[in-house]
Amino acid sequence: MFVGCELVDLRCALIELCFALIELCGALIELGFELIELSFALIELGFALIELGFALIELGFALIELGFALIELGFALIELGFALIEVSFALIEVSFALIEVSFALIEVSFALIEVSFALIEVSFALIEV
Repeated sequence: MFVGCELVDLRCALIELCFALIELCGALIELGFELIELSFALIELGFALIELGFALIELGFALIELGFALIELGFALIELGFALIEVSFALIEVSFALIEVSFALIEVSFALIEVSFALIEVSFALIEV
């Protein structure tokens, strides 16, 4: 009979071990579900990072386009600068021409003054006669 008690004790111990294993399995299942939830969260994070990557690439392309636009603007400003310099040289040439015309007019004015003095002298001479 002593053997029978030992078998009962052994069966009880096995049942307790089975319950412990069932509890462990339950805990492992809960851990598995939590890992699945964590996996979904990581997948969502992965998609968010991919979207962020695409947004950064788009931003990079936009910055490149902006850079090209700024380069084109820079070239346009350089061309405008050269055009303004050319206009300035043309204005300088016109200024020199105007100065030459002014000197010619001054010479004509002096000649007219001399003619006026000569006419005055002639007028006095005619008055004396």
